[in-house]
Amino acid sequence: MDPLIDAYILPPPNPKEAPKCSEIGVLGVVPGTIGCLQANETIKILTGVGTPLSGKLLVLNMLCMETTLLELTLNKDNCQITELADYDNFCQTNSDKGNREIMQITVQELKTKLDQKEDIQIIDVREKHEFQICNIEGDLIPLGEIPDSLNKISKEKMVVIHCHHGIRSANAILHIRESAGHTNLYNLKGGINAWATEIDPEMSTY
Repeated sequence: MDPLIDAYILPPPNPKEAPKCSEIGVLGVVPGTIGCLQANETIKILTGVGTPLSGKLLVLNMLCMETTLLELTLNKDNCQITELADYDNFCQTNSDKGNREIMQITVQELKTKLDQKEDIQIIDVREKHEFQICNIEGDLIPLGEIPDSLNKISKEKMVVIHCHHGIRSANAILHIRESAGHTNLYNLKGGINAWATEIDPEMSTY
C-alpha cells in the first residue's frame, strides 16, 4: 500500500457499510484510548513541545496493538474548511433511504405469532457454528449463500430473517429484495441475541 494518500479523493463510506452505533455498539476502551491520543496531540500543539501529527494519519489496530503512520498529501489551496457539507446529500443517503427501509418485527411479536401457530418462514443467516450454539429452529442459509438460495425463500408467506444482532439479516433482506423482488421480508429486531435476552434467558449466548 502506498503510504501517500490524497485526502481529497477518498470517497465517503457507503451507507450500507456503516451501521449505526446503536446497532453494533462500540468497545468502550477504543474511544477512551483514541481520546487520550487526541488530548496528547492538543497538549503538544498548545505547549509547542514535541512533534504534532499534522499532515499525518495514525491508524491504531487495537486487536494486536499495532500502529501505522500514514503521510497525507494535502492540496495547500483547499486545506481550509470554509463550510460544512450536507452529508446525507453528499452520500446520497436520502435518495437511497426509500430503498433501504426494512420492515421489522420484535422478538415478542414473533413469539406471539409462533405461539398462535402462524405459517411463518424463519431464516437464519448466521454461520453453521453460530447456529450450533443457539437457534430458534429456522432455515439455516448463511449470508454468503443467500444469492444462490433465493428459490428457497417464500414469496407467499411472512418471512422473518435474523442473525446475531440484526445487521447481517438486514443486508440479506436488501439483497433479496433487489434480486428477487420479495415484499414479505421482516428483520428480527435485535436478532437471536434479543430472543435470548427477552424470550429465552436459558438459551446459550455468545
